[in-house]
Amino acid sequence: MLADVRFALRLFARNPLFTAAVVLVLGLGIGASTTVFSLVDAYLLKPLPFREPDRIVSLWSTRTLEFDDRSAMSVPDIVDLSEQSQSLSHLTALGFANFNLAADARTGGAPESVEASRVGASFFSLFGVEPALGRAFTPDEDKEGRGQVAVLSDALWRRRFGADPGAVGRTVTLDGKPYQVVGVMPPAFRVPVTLWTPRSPDLWVPAAFSSEALAHRDRHSWNVLGRLAPGASFEAADAEVRGIAKRLEQAYPASNAKKAFYLVRLQDHLVGPVRASLTTLFVATLLLLVIASANVALLLLARATAREGEVSVRAALGATGSRLLRQLLVESALLALFGGAVGFALSFAGTSLVAAGFRTAAYASHALLPDLRVLAFALFLSSLAGLGFGLVPAVRASRARLYDLLKEGASRSTAGGKGRRLQGALLVAEVALSAVLLAGSAAVARGFYTTLRVPLGFSTDSTLSFALHLPSGRYAEAGAARRLHEGLNERLRALPSVKTVGMASSLPLTGDYSVGGVEVEGRPPSPKDDEPTIQYQLVDPGYFGALGITLRRGRLLAEADREGSAPVMLVSEAFARAHFANGDAVGKRVRPTMVDKQWREIVGVVGDVRDSALEATPKSIIYVPYAQMLERDPFAHVSYVVRTGAEPHAIANAARDALRQLDAELALVDVKSFDERASESLADRRFTLVLVAAFALSALLLTALGLFGLVSYQTRRRSRELAIRMALGAAANDVQRLVVRDTSRLLLAGLALGLPAAFLAGRLLASKLEGVPAADPLSLIATALLLGLVALAAVLAPARRAARTPPALVLRDE
Repeated sequence: MLADVRFALRLFARNPLFTAAVVLVLGLGIGASTTVFSLVDAYLLKPLPFREPDRIVSLWSTRTLEFDDRSAMSVPDIVDLSEQSQSLSHLTALGFANFNLAADARTGGAPESVEASRVGASFFSLFGVEPALGRAFTPDEDKEGRGQVAVLSDALWRRRFGADPGAVGRTVTLDGKPYQVVGVMPPAFRVPVTLWTPRSPDLWVPAAFSSEALAHRDRHSWNVLGRLAPGASFEAADAEVRGIAKRLEQAYPASNAKKAFYLVRLQDHLVGPVRASLTTLFVATLLLLVIASANVALLLLARATAREGEVSVRAALGATGSRLLRQLLVESALLALFGGAVGFALSFAGTSLVAAGFRTAAYASHALLPDLRVLAFALFLSSLAGLGFGLVPAVRASRARLYDLLKEGASRSTAGGKGRRLQGALLVAEVALSAVLLAGSAAVARGFYTTLRVPLGFSTDSTLSFALHLPSGRYAEAGAARRLHEGLNERLRALPSVKTVGMASSLPLTGDYSVGGVEVEGRPPSPKDDEPTIQYQLVDPGYFGALGITLRRGRLLAEADREGSAPVMLVSEAFARAHFANGDAVGKRVRPTMVDKQWREIVGVVGDVRDSALEATPKSIIYVPYAQMLERDPFAHVSYVVRTGAEPHAIANAARDALRQLDAELALVDVKSFDERASESLADRRFTLVLVAAFALSALLLTALGLFGLVSYQTRRRSRELAIRMALGAAANDVQRLVVRDTSRLLLAGLALGLPAAFLAGRLLASKLEGVPAADPLSLIATALLLGLVALAAVLAPARRAARTPPALVLRDE
């Protein structure tokens, strides 16, 4: 075996171009597959890095008033579940909080906005993870008025305290209130802020349910996590919580009518958003690897034919078929291992790039870097590829008939009918797989292009957005909050480049919205379960101008629409179409049951706005003046939209300075331009498109190389035949047509197999990926034309070379 290895290495050294071509082609296929496997392993295969992760579950309720079937839960429902469930332990709430972390003279830290999770006392024990420093929360701290403690994330601890162990026990100021730091979590502890948000929090504080929250069963704002009790199965626990929901429905029909509870395994919930995309990409990379292996097999078949003389001499000297087979398989295995090494090296760079794209859409519970599992996968692929592309050429060479080989001589041997048929079959398979990848890429590209053309309903150019979170202690009165916002508005409008400033309770493309029902005057109220779901926003008069939302009918909000004036509101076109004939809503009166339940006159209809995914159908939206809601909403959390004539981020520092003049302890939250928000909303789709397109182009390139190599080799092997044809009067064009014709048959056979497979793959892709259309005849025709053009370009060069070779030169050599 060592002698075989040494001989193979000498052979590779004597043929560096051939060796480099095989290794690079294999490295590309194995590197792409290993890169995507790193993500598949981290997201889909590895268990969450917690104690018995498969027993951690999330609890959800279903409500007809939600846009989807996973609704948050109310505090009373959580308490009842905790008291009645026997199959769940460590039941804990998970909620979102945004704090203003005050400046710290001791560390030199400036004011900043931090994201926090409000959690129950059993939160950390639920995951079986202890703090790296200090301790977790006690049950006594998870009570109203006693939750002034915090556990820091490793990132915040290092950023804010310079990784000082003395941070435990110190006091930080959050929203103007002192919180004692009691612990620091290890860096590997990554749990989302909420189950809706993939980001990890900066810190954790106790949930400490308020008496007000305990009294309202209709306020659904908490996620719930739990652990299956010892001996309890997932199915039994799910059946139990469904039974508890039915009992609560009977006990509280006003709030719990037709409300169901159910369980989802935590890992299934966290990886759900990317499962289809990752599966699609993994299949695409495996197809690319198959194409790469077919290419290498073509090269080795050509190489084996060229080495027939060597094989005949070895056989004449006594080498058996098994001995020849072993030698050739060792060469294939070494080539595969070299290709695997190159692929594994490429995966280090590829994984970091690919992971950056997926982090925008999914929660990463593991470090996304190649590890021993990924190395083992690369070795497995290398072994499989080496066996796949090396076995057939090796078997054919080892079974060659000695008499036939020696009879003609090495210089005159031909590939033979079986060899040509095998090479043609590999090329047909390569063309067919390339057609599948190209058609799939075309479908993803068409879906992405269609999404880009969807009108947003507002203008993103030169628009900056940010939010303010006001501490409830210092801004409990609406008057104090109003004065702050009026002062900030005045300062922002005074900036030279600012054109318009607007405020709203939420912004488009953030996914942060509130929903509820409405009653239309003159119509009987809808049953509670059938009440239409409407999205609502609180806005000021400048909001529509700042975002460029178009007025369709009536008028916009005015400064006169304030507290004490007639209650008014605006509605979107989708709302007007859904509730009034011909969309004629101006002058009608509606009572929003989720706002203040008073009758409001619709004074205008504005254009539809896509608030979440760009490809989604616009939702019905109502816009209520902020100034008429001061008593209900004290401006605790407000989003700003600033339209400027300059680059949006150029005024961000000016906005921070303006806020610092009004309140030095506040910080701007989520500062982004609307172009960035639109780009982020398409990040997952764009990322999938880029990867699929990269795989498709790689497949196209490999197919072109395969065609070029096969035609070049076959024309060299047919040089005597072609020379005789030309000597007998065949023109150069006739020879070119002959070579192109023979290759075209292979191409057409590949397309005949690939296009139907591409059609079926397109239908499957459309069912798995949102916004991707099924393959249509136009995209299939485009795929065939592109492959045809690439094949023609790959074939013409060797065909012209064969046609321009003087016949006398070839025949004299023969």
